[in-house]
Amino acid sequence: MIVNLGMYDMPETQHANDAFWHAIRAELGFGPAEITRSDNLWSIWRDADLLFAQTCGFPYRTKLHGNVQIIGTPDYGLAGCAPGYYCSVFVARANDPRRTLSAFDGATFAFNEPLSQSG
Repeated sequence: MIVNLGMYDMPETQHANDAFWHAIRAELGFGPAEITRSDNLWSIWRDADLLFAQTCGFPYRTKLHGNVQIIGTPDYGLAGCAPGYYCSVFVARANDPRRTLSAFDGATFAFNEPLSQSG
């Protein structure tokens, strides 16, 4: 069986994700002892041995719908973010001069994933 929380499993959050999975496993009464950590999320999401994983809504709606079953949506209780909503932010270097949005035309832009609704 495969369990993966790879969408948000950076080194800084791995301890929390491990605790989250162990709590779920304790309630289920079965499942792998450890999270599968791999960079190939698409392979994991489509694996016949998948038990539990996390994805964003856009990958689910565009490619995973009909192949996996949604069992829940986390609510992290973020300040200023109503239940059932998510929050995205734009960031810039602290030493970057204040610019209007149009002044960013031609600037370098980084994002996390083409199929991410928020990033």
